[in-house]
Amino acid sequence: MDFLRGADTVQLYSVTPKALPKGKGQSLAELESGVFDGKRAVYGHVSVDASRRGELATLLENALGGFMVDCFDPRHIIVAAKGSESRLYSICFECSKIIVFDAAGQELDRSEMGTTAPKLSAFLDTLLKDAGVTLAHDVKDAPPE
Repeated sequence: MDFLRGADTVQLYSVTPKALPKGKGQSLAELESGVFDGKRAVYGHVSVDASRRGELATLLENALGGFMVDCFDPRHIIVAAKGSESRLYSICFECSKIIVFDAAGQELDRSEMGTTAPKLSAFLDTLLKDAGVTLAHDVKDAPPE
């Protein structure tokens, strides 16, 4: 979480859940365009201001260490940038997994979340809702492809 804590900018994205092939992440360019694999949509994003980044990093760090299943349909992506380097923290609360990718979509790390994951989920959802961003789990129908 040192990278996240020391980031120059942090963005939180609400994304359409879709299983990604193992070891393949979305690139930063795909995320910023709002399209993944030609169809995945971004509902919106919010900048996480410096006053909330420490809390975000702590909640993310405390959420690690649980049991992992194998769906990986992330609905939240945190993008942290420091200088010319970016990291994408893709989070799936269904399978309690966080996978960290570089800007090109290459996997850097993978962790399981533990019992404090609901606190992280509530924090991320509050940040998005306060900014007027649609939450992926609130959408009944998949976005158009």
